[in-house]
Amino acid sequence: KNLVNLSEEMPWKNQLKLLVLKKKIWLSNHYWFKDLRKNKIKISVVISTCDRTKQLRSAIKSVLRQSIRPFEILIINNGKLSIKKKDIQKNIIIKVKNITPYIGIATARNVGGINAKGDYVAFLDDDDFWPKNYLKNFINEIDKTYDCFICKIVGFNNNIFFKWKTPTISKIKIQNLFIKNPGINGSNLIVKKKVFKDCLFDKKLK
Repeated sequence: KNLVNLSEEMPWKNQLKLLVLKKKIWLSNHYWFKDLRKNKIKISVVISTCDRTKQLRSAIKSVLRQSIRPFEILIINNGKLSIKKKDIQKNIIIKVKNITPYIGIATARNVGGINAKGDYVAFLDDDDFWPKNYLKNFINEIDKTYDCFICKIVGFNNNIFFKWKTPTISKIKIQNLFIKNPGINGSNLIVKKKVFKDCLFDKKLK
């Protein structure tokens, strides 16, 4: 599994309107909920999944454990077996949508992003999970002039954390983005909803 960590440090601004944040990981088993509507910012969480129910439950659990509660959680299933809400987690903010089996993760993310009702769309893959303050740290550092926010990813295997896909300031440049991925994936990305509809994921990416 991979643990996505959103930093509490001051944001770095650049011409791409990307925000790269870093900090040490801090985990907690406490369940604290704070309604995002009090912050007047609605975040939709989109979790794409494909035949990994066990991992999906862990991903959902990490979202429900957030110290700031998201506006909604959209489960987009492109696996062979249909998923029902009662099969994963009974919660009022969870919505499940089954689409064409194996149509691809890019399409699944696009369906989720298009159907999201929040101001921002936060993506999470079914085999990843977030630390408790992921959304809180995003809210604390939010700058509405930015369209897209990313953070570092920390790998986790056999109870050991290790560096994995950690974007640095020097790599977040236009020329690098055209050549290779500097560390952006489906679990460390938060995008403005009004921007997302104009820059969907490439359906060729399976």
